[in-house]
Amino acid sequence: MDTGATTSADSMSDESALTTGVDSGITAASVDPDTVGPTTAGGTNTAGGTGTPPPAPITNPNPNPTNSCRGNTSRYWDCCKPSCGWNDGRVPGGVNPVRSCGQDDNPVGAGDQSSCAGGNAFTCYSMAPWAVNDQLSYGFAAVTSNSYDTCGRCYQLDFTGVSESAPNDLGSASLRNKTIIVQATNIGSDVETHQFDILVPGGGVGMFDACSQQWNAGGQLEEQFGGFLSYCKNVEEGFNQPLDVYKECVMNHCRQVFDTPGEQELLAACEWFTGWYNVADNPNVSYREVECPDEIVAVSGTDRGGNNLEPPGTGC
Repeated sequence: MDTGATTSADSMSDESALTTGVDSGITAASVDPDTVGPTTAGGTNTAGGTGTPPPAPITNPNPNPTNSCRGNTSRYWDCCKPSCGWNDGRVPGGVNPVRSCGQDDNPVGAGDQSSCAGGNAFTCYSMAPWAVNDQLSYGFAAVTSNSYDTCGRCYQLDFTGVSESAPNDLGSASLRNKTIIVQATNIGSDVETHQFDILVPGGGVGMFDACSQQWNAGGQLEEQFGGFLSYCKNVEEGFNQPLDVYKECVMNHCRQVFDTPGEQELLAACEWFTGWYNVADNPNVSYREVECPDEIVAVSGTDRGGNNLEPPGTGC
């Protein structure tokens, strides 16, 4: 579920936690097996289609906003049902919960139990991040919160060029002045304050693992916290290698696990991680809440609207 150090399972029955791994960083989030619930709609990256959405003609939105907070990121993908996917008050009245899918990546209902609690609801493949253009990406994340009111909120994360946990990380340095906008689909007290645990296939399962079941990948998921990149650094290649070495190592593991036609969205997300994201290891960010882009809402099905944003600088 993350990299190096990571986060997983959540004490509020959602999906993320922060723990330390051998390698670098903070990572991972995991749905709470007891409260994970249902959603609707399915494994497409845009409404009605499959694959990565086409680039949109927009530029990096305000890379150095005022009244932003300082934070850090990690990565995870545990395949559990999103904790914001239950229709039980976790999102405001009249707002749809986050979608979840079955083992075949087809939509399931909001009442279906999480795969991490013995049910049939998993994370939809369409929750994988994608590039909008060279400077901007969209995705989803587990975000710390004292309440479920965070579910469905979107945050603009502007990369600072420094890693939280890996000194002199070249991947993090390359992200400076790039931006990702993420929607909170999981929350948990085990994700640290100001941390965003970004959903990245192969990023580590963290404390919960439904991926071995969904992908039939027992023994191939490598590091529990940090996933393929942490394994490449800690075991396979060692530290202080050129980025291209880590990129090829990560892609080799992705090709081994995501080897069926139905998993092409997951393989495309590996290409995003090794390409646009440049295998950055827990990069730091400045962040603020923003209105959710239509493209993100089309994937998650959760639209809080733009009238309930927290004031700039809240919680810094």
